[in-house]
Amino acid sequence: MVFIFSQMLASLVMLFLYLSFFLIIVCTGFQVLPGVDFIFLITSSMAISMLMMSAFTWLAGIPVTFPTANIIFSVLLTIFMIFGVIAMKTEMTFISFTNSINPILIYSKCLSLRGASLISIGTELFYFLMMILSLITVYRFRTEPVWSAQ
Repeated sequence: MVFIFSQMLASLVMLFLYLSFFLIIVCTGFQVLPGVDFIFLITSSMAISMLMMSAFTWLAGIPVTFPTANIIFSVLLTIFMIFGVIAMKTEMTFISFTNSINPILIYSKCLSLRGASLISIGTELFYFLMMILSLITVYRFRTEPVWSAQ
């Protein structure tokens, strides 16, 4: 359990550093002064990222080695990115369903000021169930970190 929390804390620190660096570059590059929308953007970005990150914690509970679980997570996020790009060009039922739970598209919808009404109840229920599953995984964590075998 300590391993998962330390990984999530490290990810949050990296998220904060990346987001700060990105916003500083954008603000200086476009010579924009931060306003109320800027603070809302930072706060909502951090909150949504924390929720999405913790919702996928259940993947760590799959009884595989740590590098394999990491690969599964990377492949899943790559599939979500590809389906998001495909949805811009075509309309397919399977891709539309997958994009309704696509964390990347949900993240972009939530960051837009009109995004709160674009998330369906089914999507909220799906992520609520994933959070419950993630909490169960945290308490029953079995995947061993790479350095524990050394």
